[in-house]
Amino acid sequence: MTYDVLDIAEYVVYFANTKECRINVLQLMKILYFIQAQFLVSKKQRAFSEDIIAWNCGPMEELVWRKYRIYGNAFIPVIDENGYPIGKESTKKILKSDMEMIDGIVELMLNFNNTSLFHIIDRQPPFVKALKHPSHKISDKDMMEFFK
Repeated sequence: MTYDVLDIAEYVVYFANTKECRINVLQLMKILYFIQAQFLVSKKQRAFSEDIIAWNCGPMEELVWRKYRIYGNAFIPVIDENGYPIGKESTKKILKSDMEMIDGIVELMLNFNNTSLFHIIDRQPPFVKALKHPSHKISDKDMMEFFK
């Protein structure tokens, strides 16, 4: 099953909060990169249909960036304007088995700050190759070949 990238992003924020961790938009982008890679390798399909673009500061997904960029380098709030936890609703939209896979990735990634995550990704062939390509899209094929 392919999900809406905003549902996955909100779920990541929600899950990180359950682990008493907060993340910023740049960390979120890098976590989404690893989630997409894991889905491609283990399920042979994308986690979300939207493309990931290679930026000089790391991988970027446009819809997520537009939604959360207002927070800059600050942590993404865990409560919405109505006082509800961000991402709680997304738990109803993602299969339990997929949430468990996402949880494992997020738990691992929470051990790294944004800079550390960038230094991991900026040397990986899918990212390096995409930076050189005119579209800057990180290809599924390149991710699958590298992460398999």
